[in-house]
Amino acid sequence: MKKYGNTAGLKIHPHTLRHSFAINLVRGGTDLRRVQLMLGHSSLSITQVYLQFNDNDLREAYENSVILSIFYAVICIKVRVETQKRLRDCSQFINNIFDALES
Repeated sequence: MKKYGNTAGLKIHPHTLRHSFAINLVRGGTDLRRVQLMLGHSSLSITQVYLQFNDNDLREAYENSVILSIFYAVICIKVRVETQKRLRDCSQFINNIFDALES
């Protein structure tokens, strides 16, 4: 490992690969409990301390959550508008039936 790291001009240690592996698992959506089991940590708190995120990770998570929240809100509004339109159509249909029955 050291030989290939030197060839690439990098200082690579087994712990660096282990840390990168764990970070990529979390970024890929693996829950922390599974990462804990894969790394062999005795408690989840060790895994939580071990997987520190930088400012870019936090910013990206925030931006993704904001985008998903906006997307969810747009979908909810669209469904609500469509539901209201269907209710108006249904109400109009029922009124037409009553009008026809009365005449």
